[in-house]
Amino acid sequence: MGKLKRLIRKSKVMDISIDYNGEKINFNLHQELRVNEDIINEQLKDQPTHYGFLLMLRARLISKLAQAKKDKSERHSELWQEYREETNPITGRAYTKEDILAIIDNDEEYTELYDTVIKLSEEVDILDAAVNSFEQRSYLLQTLSANTRKQV
Repeated sequence: MGKLKRLIRKSKVMDISIDYNGEKINFNLHQELRVNEDIINEQLKDQPTHYGFLLMLRARLISKLAQAKKDKSERHSELWQEYREETNPITGRAYTKEDILAIIDNDEEYTELYDTVIKLSEEVDILDAAVNSFEQRSYLLQTLSANTRKQV
């Protein structure tokens, strides 16, 4: 057995956990991608459902990501407008661009929105990898099925 194959079996990288509207969706990508030639017809029939589920979840997370980016941008603009017109109590002068950016970066609500964008981006990227893996699995299943038909 190759080193990469051992790593795949031992690593938690293949354990996928996506949070969608309070629902935890967990699966092991390695297990889901396995092909059992004894039940290849059943796996061929199930493939579109698995693939479709991942695509729908990805699409919905992309929508949530777009909204999160919009919310983060709006909070940034709100803070910018608020402090652009304020006076720095320490210097008695208007806030500089750098001051305002530091205030924005330290704003708790903005930081939470930024963290949400990062988390959703990661989940979309993970689902992209899973979708691509299922595409590869589909090609493999089709090839194995064709080979089985040729042998008969």
